[in-house]
Amino acid sequence: EEETGYKINNISKDSITYHVALNSYKDNLYEKAIGQFESYISKFNSGFYKTDAYYYLAESFVVLKNYKSALHHYEKVLEQKGSTYYASSLEKAALIAFNHSQDFSKSLRYYSELIEMNSEVNIDYLEAALYSAFKTQDQNSVINYGQLLIDQANVSPESKSAANYYLGKTYYNLKESEKAKNAFLNVVSLSSNNQAAESSYLVAKILFEQGQFEAAEEAAFETTSKAANYPIWVARSLVLLGDIFKEKKDYLNASAAYESVIENFTDNPEIVSSTKSKLDSLNELIEKESRVQKDIPNDFMAPDSIR
Repeated sequence: EEETGYKINNISKDSITYHVALNSYKDNLYEKAIGQFESYISKFNSGFYKTDAYYYLAESFVVLKNYKSALHHYEKVLEQKGSTYYASSLEKAALIAFNHSQDFSKSLRYYSELIEMNSEVNIDYLEAALYSAFKTQDQNSVINYGQLLIDQANVSPESKSAANYYLGKTYYNLKESEKAKNAFLNVVSLSSNNQAAESSYLVAKILFEQGQFEAAEEAAFETTSKAANYPIWVARSLVLLGDIFKEKKDYLNASAAYESVIENFTDNPEIVSSTKSKLDSLNELIEKESRVQKDIPNDFMAPDSIR
């Protein structure tokens, strides 16, 4: 090719082709820029500006709200660790994976790298990494990021509450009941949202599973009064109260608790169905114990009472 009387070499072609695309980008002609950047990459597979082109392709796709393509091109930039655009691409890839793709495995990986890269703790990164870890059931990462977030002096009560919730759920699944209970109690003390209502219920459930029936009963009753705005946790607490009364052989109150759920939570067929099964099981138990009592002779005497 000839231009103003001299031959354009490949380096010049590389530069000119790239900067034509870049100028379109700077002029806000994003669709045009996308085509030109793609053409540049196709023509100059090992081009000097290849990483730059991938970055501005990603940026163009973001403006056009094509987040899937944007993420793909940010990830092409991430293949070049030493790139000028690496840190920016990593942050934007993490954000897209978290908010738009909801690919929490990717967002956990990217936010974990961002946390490692930064000498100062970034609360936003920690919160996103923790949530991503929870969603992907990466228990070690939940514990790591959850505790790290709680330990920060500048973290909000809402964020601390959420961190304790994720820790509590994780410890509960790991059968570390005391750690789970303490985390859930922290949630209850820090907030009054749905997570707090569930946490209150789970404290009662843990106490029940530990055989602490009186404490479990008190905690379950507390949940029914505090969680009025979250009917599902009221219903489940009433079911739990039925289970507690059943274990204490207080069958009258157990029946009342189960019947309350069946009568008052008809908009939740699943919990009504499972509670009916519990009530049927309780009635069978009552009938069985009643038959046993009838089968005992009135004049029955214990052997050690015989003289």
